[in-house]
Amino acid sequence: MATNEYSADDRQLGILLLANAPWGGADVYVRLYRLGLDDEGAVRTAAVRAIGLHGSPDDAARIASARRSGPVGAAGGRSVAPTPA
Repeated sequence: MATNEYSADDRQLGILLLANAPWGGADVYVRLYRLGLDDEGAVRTAAVRAIGLHGSPDDAARIASARRSGPVGAAGGRSVAPTPA
């Protein structure tokens, strides 16, 4: 589902399901989420959210680049938890 090349809706749903699964932080899935940053809007939004949940600090530049390349959506802007004041 997350790799369905014919349906962006399936890719988005697949990434969201994987990211929210207990095993969604496995390296193979994090690499898949990073690939989603180069996809179209809804998939990119799901990928940003997934990386916000399971990525590393090095992914911050990737997320910023994805946001500059086009609209990410409301969830993409909230993918990384804010730092408490």
